[in-house]
Amino acid sequence: MSYLGAASAVGLTHLMGRSFPAAFQAVRDSRLLQLDREQVTELGERYPLLGWSATREVTRRLDDVLAEATRVAFGSMRKRLAFHLLALTAADQDGGPGRPVRQADLALAVGSVREVIGRTVSQLRDAGMVSTGAAGVMIVDRAGLRRISDDHR
Repeated sequence: MSYLGAASAVGLTHLMGRSFPAAFQAVRDSRLLQLDREQVTELGERYPLLGWSATREVTRRLDDVLAEATRVAFGSMRKRLAFHLLALTAADQDGGPGRPVRQADLALAVGSVREVIGRTVSQLRDAGMVSTGAAGVMIVDRAGLRRISDDHR
């Protein structure tokens, strides 16, 4: 699973004639600009730096896919959950805790079932890293979750 940020591009490989099974879901308010192949080709011919930007974006996506494959194959549930919690509850612009996320959404993101997510969230709550409530899971210790997510063990 990959998360798009501001000014992200999706569908670049499709523009080059490659098709991969993929779906996109907005987890917060978003704006989308859709261009067809001819428009992108014309822009690429007029603005060569656009090609380099597209190359960087495709490379970033490939890095995301490889990182997620590694997380799923070798990462603990705690590590995987920490990564997705951080991504889904990105901090507000003022550095606040971000939006709460439902455990069902975490289960979907992590590729597990709600019961396993519930147990792992409870462990993170007991460690003082998250809080839970009717609205969902909120991050309390973003740096702590980042340490878990980035731990290479």
